[in-house]
Amino acid sequence: MWSNTCFDYLRRLRSNIKLRRRRSRRSFYMDLEKFYREDHVFYKVIDSAMDNIDEEYDRLVEHLHDCAKKAESFKTTKRRLSLETIELIRQRGAARAARNQELTSKLARLCREAIKEDLKERRAEVLAEAAEVGKSIR
Repeated sequence: MWSNTCFDYLRRLRSNIKLRRRRSRRSFYMDLEKFYREDHVFYKVIDSAMDNIDEEYDRLVEHLHDCAKKAESFKTTKRRLSLETIELIRQRGAARAARNQELTSKLARLCREAIKEDLKERRAEVLAEAAEVGKSIR
């Protein structure tokens, strides 16, 4: 399953590639004019454009592969927030969407307390693991 951060990363990557393609088209036509004026052979420009496309494709495949690896490793990482806290956050969002100010403020207070507690527990776990291995936590 793809995580939201992975999806956002791919969306940004796709828009960056589109931008690069637009820029490479501009430079392609500018190079074309330059080569045409200087009586250079036309196929040199086409070859360089094809190389850029191949590089872009290879870069895209590499990024997709890296993103898939990150998505797999994301599944195995420990959660910083408990499932109960995540459920409270979801309920707070629903109350906010329903414009229920009283319930939203109560749930916000509960969320803050639950997040503090979860982060304390996580910090204690990290410190205990670091003490076992004898490493710094940074």
